[in-house]
Amino acid sequence: MANKIQYESSEPTISPVLNVHLDAEGNAIQIEDEENTTMPCLNDYCISQEDYLSMIEDYVKPSTFEWIIVVMYGMVFVMGVGGNFLVCFAVWRNIHMRTVTNLFIVNLALADIMVCLICLPATVIGDVTETWFMGSVMCKIIQYLQVSHCIHYISVISSC
Repeated sequence: MANKIQYESSEPTISPVLNVHLDAEGNAIQIEDEENTTMPCLNDYCISQEDYLSMIEDYVKPSTFEWIIVVMYGMVFVMGVGGNFLVCFAVWRNIHMRTVTNLFIVNLALADIMVCLICLPATVIGDVTETWFMGSVMCKIIQYLQVSHCIHYISVISSC
């Protein structure tokens, strides 16, 4: 037999008093409004599918500020990959630039390119959606790459 609880909502689209029927594990299985109209619970909030999808869309859709963040990350991505590629290309093309110091700088540029290609997109997605979609393994890999890049950068700077 399903348990009953009372739920009071401040939402204008939902009836003010609802009876929510729970199964043995405490999950909502159906709701009943004041007129004893029974509706099945199709989602975690026991609201209509349209309201539920609207709520998810509002949560996931970026705001104006988040769009600004995405554009700024995009500029960093393009300039980071492009500029570091040009550094590597210049040292590769000009034999006179192949000094020990410049090879350290090329090494740093390659590390920056890797960070731009691997870490930056994951950071943008995490910052904008406020959710991590890529699993715990990728979370650890991204963190490792970001920390190792910082250590690499410090070691190259201190070596010069």
